[in-house]
Amino acid sequence: MKPTDKNLEQSLKNLRQPTDANTKQRIFDNVLQVIDEKQSTTSAAKQLSIWRIIMKSKITQLAVAAVIVIVVLVSINHFGGSIDGTSTAWADVLEQIYDARTVIYKQTYETVRGTFTTDNMLMEPGLKRTELPHGGIIIFDFSAGAEMQLMPQVKRALINQRIGRQQTAGIHNRLEWLKRLHEQDTEFVGKEEINGVMANVFVCEIPYERTTVWVDTETNLPIKVKMENFPNTTDTDSAGAIVTPQLTLSMEDFGGDPGMSSTITISSARGSGKGIQDKITITYHDFVWGAELDVSLFSMVPPEGYSVKEQAFDDSEPVEDNLVYGLGFWSEMSEGIFPEVINDLGEPNKLKPMLIAKFDKDGDPEEELDAAMDEVHKILKGLYFVQDKKVDGTWGYAGQGVMRGQSEKIICWWFDKKTGCYKAIFGDLTIEDVAKDQLPLQP
Repeated sequence: MKPTDKNLEQSLKNLRQPTDANTKQRIFDNVLQVIDEKQSTTSAAKQLSIWRIIMKSKITQLAVAAVIVIVVLVSINHFGGSIDGTSTAWADVLEQIYDARTVIYKQTYETVRGTFTTDNMLMEPGLKRTELPHGGIIIFDFSAGAEMQLMPQVKRALINQRIGRQQTAGIHNRLEWLKRLHEQDTEFVGKEEINGVMANVFVCEIPYERTTVWVDTETNLPIKVKMENFPNTTDTDSAGAIVTPQLTLSMEDFGGDPGMSSTITISSARGSGKGIQDKITITYHDFVWGAELDVSLFSMVPPEGYSVKEQAFDDSEPVEDNLVYGLGFWSEMSEGIFPEVINDLGEPNKLKPMLIAKFDKDGDPEEELDAAMDEVHKILKGLYFVQDKKVDGTWGYAGQGVMRGQSEKIICWWFDKKTGCYKAIFGDLTIEDVAKDQLPLQP
């Protein structure tokens, strides 16, 4: 793997699922983000996260699914607003949440591709268990930066260790996302009855995201949370469109089982303010606060009789070197020619044949698929870096017709806020600071 260690991308390993299975299984390929990991030192408005769902399964009567999502949460102080003229503070709600060291809840995902629900359990500090609709189980130990996927139908366990992002030293409180909703204004908007329970309703809105929380008026505990994430639709019909980097490969592409596939999707983290993602709504509901849970439910030891595979995944953020890598791969596989438009780096009809040509060597299909997906990680991370610059309005591309090695030609450029200068990638794949008047004229 080449991109920076643990940049949000390498962190994603193969997502496996039956390619001809039913709609619910296909949805897993495109879960765009789940709020699972807090980053206490970085503002949500600037935080990016790349995640990769990992789902393995054979075409058996019951499909096996396992999902890994790496997402960065934000640091938030409290909910403001008043309730019925009183000064009931959000802190009163937080106190109740702190007292609940465990919670059971359901999480429903609604995407452009369909809807599914997972069952979840949290135990402090930093333990989570997610049970998927088709029998797969994921156990997270956030303090250790580890996840274990269990696939009961095939008795297989996959253990993943995060690398590339510094882990916080403090105890991981998995209920933090409810206690830290946003530093920006949150409004009390009234009361509403939810399943026979009267609730105070709060709404928080930031760019590309709206969060609504229903709080039981009697217990001061949340009974429902709805998070709506909206895509950035800038230039949706042009070559400069904002896209969500995503690609699926099948083991059949490498001469193997047509019922096995891998998908990588890279999207913005909650609160990033970028909108680099498809529309998704995540609803938390059916809370049971303070439930009695046995710690064995969160054991990271695979069950007896399971085969075990261990691997590391990269949780670092996309950087310019990822883009250089993607452009290098493309030019290598296309006789030195760079993409006509930069979004071609994620265009399945163009990228997949290149990946198959490079990695299909009549060897072990699973190993070849894994190697190809590692390459996809790096390429799509570079494409995500591009989308980030697009939404900032500082991206330009002039690579059409340029051949690799033409060191005087600028392929693409963006404004670097850290240095206050424009940066450009040249035809020999070097990166240099350039003056604005050196940039190619845009069509």
